[in-house]
Amino acid sequence: MNNISRALESPLTAPIVIWMATVVMALGAPDMVSGSQHEHLPLALITTWLWAVAATVYALMTPSRNSLSRWTLGVATLWVATALIAVAAPVMVTGSDPTRIPLAVIVAPPVAAVVTGMLSLQQANLPEKPRESRRDASEDRQPARS
Repeated sequence: MNNISRALESPLTAPIVIWMATVVMALGAPDMVSGSQHEHLPLALITTWLWAVAATVYALMTPSRNSLSRWTLGVATLWVATALIAVAAPVMVTGSDPTRIPLAVIVAPPVAAVVTGMLSLQQANLPEKPRESRRDASEDRQPARS
């Protein structure tokens, strides 16, 4: 349990999860297929890294006020859900020469990057954890005078 709490408090856990989810999306999400020749365009491979960079910048700029564990869990859950949605969501099919457009691949990563930024702002606006001053600590060690 100590290793889990240490991982949740690490500022690198969230960027690692963001990039793992990005790799899953890039490799597992459906391609856009268009034209009579059914040309494949790997939208996830082309676009997800840009949103992962934005989310990583937000994550690395997040100050560690109080505990990072709730923020880390929020960001990790968000990006795992984004990867699952991008990989498993149905594609939109249009036209007589069916064009298949994976809308989840287009919409989910930018939304996740924006929500990551919002979570980071929320973490930044938390009040500082009050530190015990040296004078207060020294008063606790001295015996009470009568």
